[in-house]
Amino acid sequence: MKTGKDLISTIAAPELADLREGVIEALIDGTLEDGFLKDLPIFGSLMAIVKTGVAFRERRLMEKIVVFINEVGELSASDRARVVADLAGTGEKQEKVGELVIEMLDRADSIRKPALIGKLFVAMGRKRIEPKDLLRLCTMVNGVFLEDLSLLASTRTVGSVEHDRRFALQANGFLASSISDAGLRRSSDLPVEMKWIITKDGRAVLENCFPPPTDPYAEYEDVLDY
Repeated sequence: MKTGKDLISTIAAPELADLREGVIEALIDGTLEDGFLKDLPIFGSLMAIVKTGVAFRERRLMEKIVVFINEVGELSASDRARVVADLAGTGEKQEKVGELVIEMLDRADSIRKPALIGKLFVAMGRKRIEPKDLLRLCTMVNGVFLEDLSLLASTRTVGSVEHDRRFALQANGFLASSISDAGLRRSSDLPVEMKWIITKDGRAVLENCFPPPTDPYAEYEDVLDY
């Protein structure tokens, strides 16, 4: 069963309407009657999985796939087809890319992260991010503690994030730090000045996955620590 390719084929489907509430329960109970949903490749695969028995992890993955597909459905059919062509043109590559996406969805530690990953696919479809950057940005989202990212997104300023939490955001590619020129000139017995900035990749995630900051005049303000 090529579930990865089925996911990519579903993204490229000519019709991809909003998935109604209760679709997961219908899949698990074997009562999914909507012919449109049954015709989408990924749901055919999920129904086959259901027949073998569904543990909590499989149910959770189904929920994440539904959330992801709902977000990707914001794109037009032509834009979704272009996303698939740019990311995974051949059948073999479609399976590999699809498996990677499913693996990312499976690893997501919050049901909100598949929505953010879907929003990045939408951003690529609208040519706001490059195809070569998509999977890297998705991996960044998957690795970060979501509350830290949400806090950064609400202000777009590093100063809103506690000092210790900045290193976690830095480890996932959202922040970068350097020692300022003034810090380098200081005596060794004085505190060092560190300059914090939001990275280009970090900005790409913030701008495409979250609403604008509450204070637009403070957007992307650099921070000096002493």
